[in-house]
Amino acid sequence: MTHEAAPFSALVIDDEELYAQAIGRELGRAGVKVQLAFSGQEALSRADSGSYSVILLDHRLPDEDGIDLIPLLLARQPGAALVL
Repeated sequence: MTHEAAPFSALVIDDEELYAQAIGRELGRAGVKVQLAFSGQEALSRADSGSYSVILLDHRLPDEDGIDLIPLLLARQPGAALVL
């Protein structure tokens, strides 16, 4: 009997959509399940509705400072690693 590991998942948060999409595309090629968010509020919404292994967070977003988002994201995703 074999057990498949749960897919590694990432939330990529960056207001530069082309940059976020490029990161997401490369992670996807490596087998990572990726969700993108382009604002702080969208990131919080995704963090409420999904489960992520890692969160890649831009420092400057149009509606939030990335540093201010860290405790909010980790409260929603306590098992996730966060990279700013």
